[in-house]
Amino acid sequence: MKKSEMPIHPIRGADGTICRNDGCLDQSKDVPLIGLTKREYFAGLAMQGMCSFHGTFGQGNNLLAVAERSVMMADELLNQLND
Repeated sequence: MKKSEMPIHPIRGADGTICRNDGCLDQSKDVPLIGLTKREYFAGLAMQGMCSFHGTFGQGNNLLAVAERSVMMADELLNQLND
């Protein structure tokens, strides 16, 4: 599993395994994890920063462009952290 797909705040079972939507199971099973991924979290932070800039939405900016840039920033941060 890629680091970008890991949850930002994993919930662990008593044996240390990361819990998934259907309980605390073996990590090798292909079951979605509980919570936001690091990629989703970082993209949200990037979007929050862009939206806090005065005028981001008042100047006819495209909401799709803001979302795309947020994801691009998150992906680049994850790439830099993996190096």
